[in-house]
Amino acid sequence: MNKLSTYQPQTAFVIVLLATLLFSVQSWSQSQVIGVIDSTKLVRLQGNTHPLAQASFDQ
Repeated sequence: MNKLSTYQPQTAFVIVLLATLLFSVQSWSQSQVIGVIDSTKLVRLQGNTHPLAQASFDQ
């Protein structure tokens, strides 16, 4: 059997894996902020802070 034919599935897998990683890194680097942030329109989000994250526990 030819050595080249035994490595083709592994080579194809590596190429697909590298291509997937390349495209995913490009999508991560795009900014999610689509406009200017207006500090007068900030809101407090409820329920996204751990209950033990309180000012009384700060040193």
